[in-house]
Amino acid sequence: MEEMTSQLEVMTEERDFTRVKEEELFGEKLQMEEDIMDTNNGYVWVTERLREKEEEMFEMEEQINKHQQGNDTMSERCTELQDELMQLRVEHQAVKGKLAEEERMHKAARDRFVRVLKDQSLAVPADGDVRPETASTSPSTQVVGAAKTPDVATAPPKPATGTEDAYEDDFDDE
Repeated sequence: MEEMTSQLEVMTEERDFTRVKEEELFGEKLQMEEDIMDTNNGYVWVTERLREKEEEMFEMEEQINKHQQGNDTMSERCTELQDELMQLRVEHQAVKGKLAEEERMHKAARDRFVRVLKDQSLAVPADGDVRPETASTSPSTQVVGAAKTPDVATAPPKPATGTEDAYEDDFDDE
């Protein structure tokens, strides 16, 4: 009986030890299941974040494409405006040349006119008669009996001698 009692005690101890181990293993199993659930939840969260980032990247790529198209359009417009500016500069230079030529011609005509007026004023006889070839063909606005010589104050100034050639020389270089 003692032997049986001792065997029963050994078996009871083994049974208690096994129960404690079983409870420990069950607790570890529950902990592992929780860890697996956390890992799965983390995986789901990471997957969702990945999708969100992919959508953001897609939207950013669309914006980049739109901005690139806008940039290309602006670049083309800039090129067009640069070409137009260059054409306008060429035209401006041509017009400046024409203006300089017209100014030179105007100055030469004015100088000739001043010389003719001076020659006419010097050619008027002392008695006040006007020669027929120098008489004006337009209606006279002068008072009868008044001298027909041009007023010195209203006549354009005569350039000093030697300046005509200097002025023309400025334009010959162009």
